[in-house]
Parts: sequence; structure tokens; C-alpha cells
Amino acid sequence: MLVVAALAWHTHAYGQSQRDLPPPAARDSLDFHSFLQSAIKYEPILYDSALYFAQKALELATERQEKRWLLRAVGLIGQIRLNMGDESTALQFYFQSANLSAQLADNSQLGKSFYQIGAINEHAGNVTEAQGYFVEALAAFRAIDNKLEMANTFNALGHL
Repeated sequence: MLVVAALAWHTHAYGQSQRDLPPPAARDSLDFHSFLQSAIKYEPILYDSALYFAQKALELATERQEKRWLLRAVGLIGQIRLNMGDESTALQFYFQSANLSAQLADNSQLGKSFYQIGAINEHAGNVTEAQGYFVEALAAFRAIDNKLEMANTFNALGHL
């Protein structure tokens, strides 16, 4: 009798826990944000761990075909790669971020992507290219009236 009661309780509890789970799309969202937050947490100190979690977020975003998630993941991977000193790979991810930002009409992220592309070009000594990307960043920030980012971009232009 005790075994039957325990089995009945387990079956009820298992069924209850299955009903309490969020739907698959919500679980994917939780997973994506968990991966992204882990990457952000580790980014300042453990680049390899940060890159691992950011790539997991990118995989999930690609699988779900979520452009906003893709935008966040590629931007973060660009940042991590830049901080690792891998400017050429960072540049590729910033270009992807710029393309996605343009598709999504996200001027904030578009400006940030162009700014980083400009900064990488400046560091490489490509002043003319850097200037062009800083001007593009400035236009994106002007479109959303982001005065702080506009000031930072003017500052970067002044240093050229």
C-alpha cells in the first residue's frame, strides 16, 4: 500500500512539475538570456568562458531565427573578441551587428557597431576609414537624439 501511495504521489508531482514548466519558446528565451548574462559576467575577466556562453547564445538565436537575439549575441562576441585582442574577428562580428541593426532599424546598436568599427580602423592606422565610420555612428546617434553617444563620437573624431 505504501508503495502504491508513493507511486501515486510521484506521478502526481511529476505531472504537476511538467505543467509548471514554461512553454518551449519561453524556455528558449530563459536559456538565451542566461547564456548572455553569463557571457557578460565573465567578459571582464575570463574571456574564454565569456566567449563560450556568448557562442551558446548565438547558437540558440540562430536556431530560433530571432534577429534581436542574434544582434545582441554578435555584438557581444565582437566586444569579447576585441578585448581578447583579436581585432580582425571582432571587426567581422561588428559588421554583422551593423547589418542586423540596419535590418531591424536599431539606430542605437547601429551607431555602436559603426563606432567600434571606426575605433578598430583608427587603431590600425586607417584614419580615413575610421573617420567615415565615426561619421556613420554620429548619424545613427543623431537619429535617436542620443547626446551622450554623439559627444563620445565627436570626441573620437577630434582625436583623429
